[in-house]
Amino acid sequence: MRRRYYASQGTFFDDEHLDKIVEFDASFQHIKDYRIDFKSPYGIQGLEYLPGTDQFQIHSHGKVFYRINGRFEIHSLILGQANFELQDLARIDAETLVVNNREDQTLEFVKIARNP
Repeated sequence: MRRRYYASQGTFFDDEHLDKIVEFDASFQHIKDYRIDFKSPYGIQGLEYLPGTDQFQIHSHGKVFYRINGRFEIHSLILGQANFELQDLARIDAETLVVNNREDQTLEFVKIARNP
């Protein structure tokens, strides 16, 4: 289990900037910045670690999301597309994510796929 905290940072409301993830330790001391060779539509909206997969799921402000391994290596990036505009996400347990459907103003419960 990862015992570090992660925050998305450097999010811009456009499609012109590469995604940036900032790693912090448990006392919120800066560890490292990661530049992902991907431009989330309108910036990063949500980020959640998926235990058991060693992946992060990252949501944009649009319908695009991606998964990337815990080392943020570009070769591990897997793109996905939702049927609705995304907002934040949260992990309930090892099997379930809660995703905010912005347009319908509902919460969607999503089973975590092990091999998306």
